[in-house]
Amino acid sequence: MLLPEERTIMYCLSQYDSILMDQAIRLIHNRPMQTAQKIIRGLRKQHRISYQNEGTYIGAGPASKSDPKTEDAIWVLLRYIDQIGPMAHRKADYPSQIYFIRNEIAYEIIVLREGEARLTALLHPRDEMKYIIIVPDESMIQSVKCPDAPCMFATVKYSDSDEPKVTFYLQEDHENG
Repeated sequence: MLLPEERTIMYCLSQYDSILMDQAIRLIHNRPMQTAQKIIRGLRKQHRISYQNEGTYIGAGPASKSDPKTEDAIWVLLRYIDQIGPMAHRKADYPSQIYFIRNEIAYEIIVLREGEARLTALLHPRDEMKYIIIVPDESMIQSVKCPDAPCMFATVKYSDSDEPKVTFYLQEDHENG
């Protein structure tokens, strides 16, 4: 039988196949970092997970593949993890990456790269749906047409630190075309 923290890691890998080690540690948010690392090492010893890219990623198996869009979406999700719980999210339908519920409102996180602003036309919001749209930089917000639902934008900027900087922008801050 798995511990709750081990179930959290296994659940995330069942949804996203491969995640950054730093993200896995953050998902075990109710334990100190050293304890989270020990839990992950234990799962590896049990052959439930595998290390990838010299331990930078963990995966459900040796053939697991990381997805850069999902990686960015998980960084945004981690901003809400204390409010939603470590397993209250799942892989979303294309073109979104992650779906979660917070305060009885459904959210989808969609990551857009340069030239992908039109992917929002594929979104079909349901009642009480909100979107968090991750763009490469703030200047792209102008070119994104939001679906018929509330939208918030975010950027994920990587630096030399372990965790990237996530910045949020409200839809009202920009005119969308």
